[in-house]
Amino acid sequence: LPAGALAAIALWLPAGAGATLLTLPYAIACALFGLHGLGRLAARGLRVPAEVATAAGLVLWPGGALWLLAHRAGVDLLGYPPLWVGLTAAHFHVAGAFLPIIVGRAVVGRAVVGRGRVAGAVAIVAVLAVPLTAAGIAGPRWLEQAAALTMATAGLGGALVLLTRGALARVAGAALIATMILAAQYASRGCLAPL
Repeated sequence: LPAGALAAIALWLPAGAGATLLTLPYAIACALFGLHGLGRLAARGLRVPAEVATAAGLVLWPGGALWLLAHRAGVDLLGYPPLWVGLTAAHFHVAGAFLPIIVGRAVVGRAVVGRGRVAGAVAIVAVLAVPLTAAGIAGPRWLEQAAALTMATAGLGGALVLLTRGALARVAGAALIATMILAAQYASRGCLAPL
């Protein structure tokens, strides 16, 4: 939490050395999260999809931190301008790490077989949609749209899982439904009529 607080403060500073130094502890913490995720995968295997998704989200978390660190340093990572680097950092955190972790954790260790399978599948799709989205951004437009719609579908599935949980999770699920509908509409621009 302290490292995250420093990174949040860095968002209010102009890009440069100061913002980079404040973000560095968060990037190191995220690298440790990634190592922990790899350890979970090695220890628990690939048998339980919700567990795999939770661990994979931890493994993907350092990717978001790398993009955030580049954003705070003012680096045009992979040729993207600073605004897109910042947006990619946010997307990597939310869609690439938090969604599979939260959906996976919603059922890990619970004796809810049907919901556990659905949540695990949703979380795995969210994990797989991350590299698919990256390939789509670098590749043809149809692949980008398919990847974005896959991610939005995973988000909607995650929202439905959250709606079956406690009150706070239901609020998060409702917000996720609204944002994923907007994401799907944006992703489908040019190929579908407006929703």
